[in-house]
Amino acid sequence: MESDDLLSKSDLFEKDGKYQHAFCTQIDRSGDIRVVCNIKPNYKWMGTMLHEFGHAVYDKFISPKLPWQLREHAHIFTTEAIAMLFGRFASNPQWLQDVIGISENEKNEIAEDCFNSLKLEQLIFSRWVQVMYRFEKELYADPDQNLNKLWWDLVEKYQLLKKPVGRDEPDWAAKIHVALYPAYYHNYMLGELLASQLYFYITEKVLKADSSEDQSFAGKKEVGEYLKHLFFSYGALYHWSELIKKSTGEELTPKYYARQFVELH
Repeated sequence: MESDDLLSKSDLFEKDGKYQHAFCTQIDRSGDIRVVCNIKPNYKWMGTMLHEFGHAVYDKFISPKLPWQLREHAHIFTTEAIAMLFGRFASNPQWLQDVIGISENEKNEIAEDCFNSLKLEQLIFSRWVQVMYRFEKELYADPDQNLNKLWWDLVEKYQLLKKPVGRDEPDWAAKIHVALYPAYYHNYMLGELLASQLYFYITEKVLKADSSEDQSFAGKKEVGEYLKHLFFSYGALYHWSELIKKSTGEELTPKYYARQFVELH
């Protein structure tokens, strides 16, 4: 999926006073799509680049024949799923070999560490989402309660981290999403579930490959064709549940996430 045009419109490098987060934005629903990053040559920012340009190619290939109102993703978590599907490739040794040419020996040497790192990220993140989701739900239900206590009660329950003795500060307010992207965080977890569902569908049904081995999708035009024509192009024409069923043959399910990060290895 060609992205040079998207790169040319984007602002990728650090500058004084620049927004430090990363995001993708569709300006006009007519092809003006831009990404903001602050990239460094490391794993984190490779994953971020893949993530943000996952959002970007999704927007790019929504059918321009759709009415303007429908020229967006089916749901915010369906575009997060694509971003996460691509972002995971930063820790995929087969992708590293296909794209930057590491040797077969190096690929085999790093394979276990790469998977364990990704698995750890996923499982820790799943607990963190519980904190964010439940904190915001309680915050909006009762904003006058002791939010400092609520935050640390949830952190201790789901992340198993103990509150520092005597700590009573609005630590929850340090999370950018609470202020700028409220009631959003659960979409990341839904996106991770769908990313795994898409990964197995593409591997087994589109590529007809062995899902027990790392698949990178790099250079596989049939993967691009599948995503463009059977996922992206529909925009918001279908409800997200219908889109997922049409594209993968099943409703959204956590079983592929569990298979990928709990059962497979």
